[in-house]
Amino acid sequence: MAKKAAKIKEIRDMMGQVRESAIEKVKITPLKELAQEFSTIPDRRFQPYVEHKLSDIVMITLLAVMSEADEWIEIGIFAKKKEGWLRSFLELSGGIPSHDTIQRVMSQITGSLLYSLT
Repeated sequence: MAKKAAKIKEIRDMMGQVRESAIEKVKITPLKELAQEFSTIPDRRFQPYVEHKLSDIVMITLLAVMSEADEWIEIGIFAKKKEGWLRSFLELSGGIPSHDTIQRVMSQITGSLLYSLT
């Protein structure tokens, strides 16, 4: 079993938990607004190689962790299972990012930056 990431624990501590079966009951408008807030996070990735929007990755991560995902692979599985629902409020122009991409991107974001947005 993969070791639980400190970043996932940090996010869970900030956001709390909701059962995965209940996450889709969250209204779409606040999710769109939250995704818009996350679009203000500075994206320091080399843009010619960016396939997935930073705000999409952050939203997927937060929602998956709130839905009891404990590992990066579980976040990727959550995103694939919930793709249709996620597309109702996220752009996902590059599709669903892999769990490796999610982990790599999220590791570059500091917790203090996320705290300032919530």
